[in-house]
Amino acid sequence: FNLAQEEVDQYLVLSAEVVIASNIQRRVEHLQNLLDDVAEDTEGRRISMALVESISTAQTEYNQCINRQTKLLGDLKEKRSDKLKKEIKENKENIPRVIITS
Repeated sequence: FNLAQEEVDQYLVLSAEVVIASNIQRRVEHLQNLLDDVAEDTEGRRISMALVESISTAQTEYNQCINRQTKLLGDLKEKRSDKLKKEIKENKENIPRVIITS
């Protein structure tokens, strides 16, 4: 690939966002398990509300992370597509044309 430094940087950011999303998803699962455990405890009402709020915050973070990934991936695809179109156009312009006269 002939990636520009900006594109390499964007792929690195995209990779980091994937890791962040995975970590958030694991945190949500952990919090959900804690909430399930507290739900069985009749005295855990205060704790369960805090867990619900934490889960909500984590899900919001996750959604924001996924949106960043989607936007970044779309930008990268668009840049790559534009670069390929430009290369194709340049290649067409550099093809020698043969004129046949009779």
